[in-house]
Amino acid sequence: MDVEGLGALKRIGGTLRIVQNQSLKSLDALASLTQVGGFVIENNPMLATRSAQALADRLIAGGFAGEVIIHGNQS
Repeated sequence: MDVEGLGALKRIGGTLRIVQNQSLKSLDALASLTQVGGFVIENNPMLATRSAQALADRLIAGGFAGEVIIHGNQS
């Protein structure tokens, strides 16, 4: 799984859900994302939890106050 094609994505009205992607290693391509309705990143065994948390922290710093679930990723 590669999210490189989402590099220009800025807003998601609903929940960003990235779940059970066996080969996803990075969320760096989502650097342009500024708004989401919710945030669920779970059960991605190759994705470091700190990578998901860094994206969540950046969104929260920008005013995001929705649901955040980060669970079951690589520690």
